[in-house]
Amino acid sequence: MKTVKLLRGLLPALLLLPLAQVWPADMPPGTIGTTPDTLTVNPSAVLLASVSGTLNSGTFTASYIENVYRDPTNQFGANDLDFVIQLTDNGAVNGSGGASGIIEHMTSSSFTGFLTDIGINLTGAPGLAASGTSIPNTVDHSVNGDVVTWDFTGSGNNTLNGGNTTVLLEVQTNTMSFGPGSIGAIDGAGAFANGYAPVVPEPGSMALFGLGTIAMFVYRRARRA
Repeated sequence: MKTVKLLRGLLPALLLLPLAQVWPADMPPGTIGTTPDTLTVNPSAVLLASVSGTLNSGTFTASYIENVYRDPTNQFGANDLDFVIQLTDNGAVNGSGGASGIIEHMTSSSFTGFLTDIGINLTGAPGLAASGTSIPNTVDHSVNGDVVTWDFTGSGNNTLNGGNTTVLLEVQTNTMSFGPGSIGAIDGAGAFANGYAPVVPEPGSMALFGLGTIAMFVYRRARRA
C-alpha cells in the first residue's frame, strides 16, 4: 500500500515534467534568418550511422557525408542524437549554360515534432575533421517543422562556391531514434539525396523507458521514507 500511494503521488509530477521543461536553445518551427549556434559533438560520442554520396542538380554537383551520433553531452538530454553534415561544392556542370555552381542553401529533413538546435561545428566530430571554410550566415526552421536550412547567400566565407567545403553543419535533437531522411542543396535548381532524420521511438520502447523511470523514482522515494 505504501508503494502504491507513493506511485500515485509521483505520477502527476512525472506527467507534468515535460510541460514545465524550457529549452532556450531550441529553434522552433518558423525560425527564419537566425545566426547559427556554435555546437559540438563530444569526442566520446558513438557514431551510429554514416551515409555519403553525390548531389547533381543539372547545374552543379556536390559531394556530401552525414553522420549520426549518440552524444552523452547533447544539450537536450544525455545520449540524444546529433546529426552532422559536410558538403563540398564540386562546381558547375559542363554544358549547364554557364551556371556559376554556387550553392545557396543546404537542407535536411524531416524534423517535425522534435526540439532542434541548428548550427555549425568548428571543432570536429568522431570521424569528421573540422576542415571546411564555408560558413552559413543564417539558419532557418520551416513553419511546419519539417526542414532545417543553412543559408550561404552572404559574401566571403559565407558563400559556397565550386571547390569549397562547408564547416560541419550540425543539428542537435531530443530523440534517441533515427531513420531515413533527406538532404538537399539548392542554387535555384535543387538536388536531393538520402540522409537521416529523427524518429519517434517505437511504443514498446517508450513504455519500457517510462516504466523504468517511474520505478526508479518509487524505489528512491521508498528508501528515503
